[in-house]
Amino acid sequence: NNVQVPQVVGLQEEAAQEQLTLAQLNPHALRVAGPAEGKGTVIDQDPDGNTIVLVGSTVTITINDGPPVSTIPQGLVSKQQEEAIALLKQAGFTKIEPLPAPADLDTLNAKPGQVVRVVPEQGTQVSTDQQVTLYVATGRTTMPNVVGLPRTTALQSLADAGYLNVSVTELSYAEGPSDAVADSVVRTSPEAAQAVSKTDRIVLYVATRE
Repeated sequence: NNVQVPQVVGLQEEAAQEQLTLAQLNPHALRVAGPAEGKGTVIDQDPDGNTIVLVGSTVTITINDGPPVSTIPQGLVSKQQEEAIALLKQAGFTKIEPLPAPADLDTLNAKPGQVVRVVPEQGTQVSTDQQVTLYVATGRTTMPNVVGLPRTTALQSLADAGYLNVSVTELSYAEGPSDAVADSVVRTSPEAAQAVSKTDRIVLYVATRE
């Protein structure tokens, strides 16, 4: 009436139950959270493999059920980085990475440290060990290119973009490029594509008519 318990650790649940049943044993599955790798496999058994037991004995197999699943909270966008991280941790997420927002998302209207995008998106159900990326505003964005524009157009363009500290310095034709158009921007400081905050001083150098 005795039988040797098969070694089933490392097998998929279905294969483990089949082997135990063929050995005239009664498999009982116990599921626990674990890593995504190896989900559905037997990670422990009781009694151990090769143990001699009575026919019909119960063998408990512990199954890796994978990581728990949770929902990315709504309302993370526009919150400060620290608050967003705290909300994600409360939801059970363990891998949270804040990164500077790319240029197309890092607007001057966003406060430094404010979350402007979440990946995966808010409301998505994912495993709690999946990485969640927070793109965070730096309060700086790339200086637009206004060289060649008329003075008024350049000033309006910068104002519309959110820059608050813009001044104009006039250059005579002798100081500016030979092909400069009167009352147009011939250069800027800082130059186009440099990172600028909304309060940084921006100087437009404009060709005069003289």
